[in-house]
Amino acid sequence: MEPKARTVLYRSVSRCIPHKSFLIKFGSVETDICSFCGTGVDTLRHFLIDCPIKWQMWQTILNHYYKDYPISSEILFGTLRFLHMPRFIKDRQRYMSVIATTLWQMWNLYWLHGNQPTHTLSPASIHHFTPRVICLIDRLIPANY
Repeated sequence: MEPKARTVLYRSVSRCIPHKSFLIKFGSVETDICSFCGTGVDTLRHFLIDCPIKWQMWQTILNHYYKDYPISSEILFGTLRFLHMPRFIKDRQRYMSVIATTLWQMWNLYWLHGNQPTHTLSPASIHHFTPRVICLIDRLIPANY
């Protein structure tokens, strides 16, 4: 697992992700509306999985690696917040690498995208994002891993 991915996962587990509901308290942002979907309040859970755009990204990537095991939003949230492992996961290190790398890349996309709610993320961005993340994960995790 990449050290940067581990750091973002640590921020998720320790509730130190600077989502907009947190940042608005300090006057860092003008609104707590998610800048990806433009509709939901950007709480920690929304930032991690409840944003429909992020959930679509999660589903695409998780279905690529775990197509025989549907990973629900509750299972994923349990992993992202408490490091819970689904029972069907045999290779925990691989699973955590997939989760942490995806979260890290979503984190990067979030901060590259900016925090203006009027500029919601386009479907084209999602279309380009998921193959890049899968390619990165495949480079980090050998096929026979």
